[in-house]
Amino acid sequence: MKDISILILENNRADKLRRLLESIIKFSKPESVEILVLINGEDAGSVSLLKELMFLHGNIRYFQFLNLNRGAARNFLIKMADGEILYFLDDDVMVNKDVFTMIKEKFRENGDISIVGGPNLNMPGSSLFQQCQGFALASFFGTLWISQRYKKTGRDRYVDETGLILCNLAAKKNIFGQEDMRFPGNFISAEENILLARFARLGYKAMYIPQLEVFHERRATYREFFYQIFAYGRGRAQIFKTFPSYINPVHFLPIVLLFCFMSAPFIKSKAYLNVLMLYPALDLFFSLMVAFKKNDFRIFFVLLFIFPTIHLAYALAFLMEILSKERKAAV
Repeated sequence: MKDISILILENNRADKLRRLLESIIKFSKPESVEILVLINGEDAGSVSLLKELMFLHGNIRYFQFLNLNRGAARNFLIKMADGEILYFLDDDVMVNKDVFTMIKEKFRENGDISIVGGPNLNMPGSSLFQQCQGFALASFFGTLWISQRYKKTGRDRYVDETGLILCNLAAKKNIFGQEDMRFPGNFISAEENILLARFARLGYKAMYIPQLEVFHERRATYREFFYQIFAYGRGRAQIFKTFPSYINPVHFLPIVLLFCFMSAPFIKSKAYLNVLMLYPALDLFFSLMVAFKKNDFRIFFVLLFIFPTIHLAYALAFLMEILSKERKAAV
C-alpha cells in the first residue's frame, strides 16, 4: 500500500498534464506515492504522454472514460486508489517542492484532522492579466473569506470549506467510506464544497497549511475568466437548490449588489445613489492598493474590471440558476 494516491482528472490538456506530472516526479518518492490519472474524453496526446511516463516510472496508472461528470470521475479514482491519503490535484497546477512529505507529517502531527489543503498561487511566467486574476481572487474585497485559498498567509489553522479548494486538497481515504460519502454528481462546480461541508457535519476537522502551496495557471482570456466565475455562481446555486441548509447568507451578497445596480435607474433617492457609489469607490481603492503593493500601476487598470467581473458574473449565474426550471443536481 502506498502512503499517498495523487488523483488527477484530465481532458485534452496534455501540455499542462506533462508539466504537473514532471513536477510530481521531481519531488516525490515512487515507493510511497502513486499517481492516478483519469482521462475524461478522447485525448490521444495525454494517452501517449502517460504511456511514455509509465514506461519510465512504475507508480503511474491511467484510466479513460467518455464524458463522465466530475463527481463520478473522482469517485471512481477514489475506489481505485491504494493510498492511505488521497491528494487531489488539478491538471493545470504544478508542485514546486516536496509537498508529499509535508502532507504526511501534518497528518501525523495533528491526529485530530482528516483533511488538509493549502493555497493555489499564480503560476510563474503568468501574463499580467493572469497575475491580476490571482491578485483579485486573493483580495478580501474580491472573494471575502474564500480569498485565503489564493494566498500564502498566516499559520496552520482549522478551516471550513471556504478555506480549501480541490486543486490542492488531501484527505484520509477512510473518511470516504463513512455513510457513503462521495462527490456529488452533475454539479457545474463547487462539488468539493458540499462534500467538505458534509464531512464537517460528521465531525471531521480540516486544516489550512499555508506552506502546502501549488502554482495554478489562471485563465488566458477575459472570456475564459468570466465563464470560470460564472460556473462558480451556478455551482453555488445548485448547492442552494439541492442542500439549502449548506448555504451561508454571505453567498447572496453579490446578488444584492446586482439588484442594487439594476434598480438604480428606477429609484430617485439621492441618498440611495450616494450609497450605491460606495462600490465603485471600493473598486478604485482596492485596485489602487494592490497596484501600489505590487509596484506596477498597470495592475490598477486591469483590476478595475476584474473585481466587478467576479461579483457580477457570480451574481448573474447564481440568479439564472435559481430561476431555471432544471431539476436539482444529482448527488
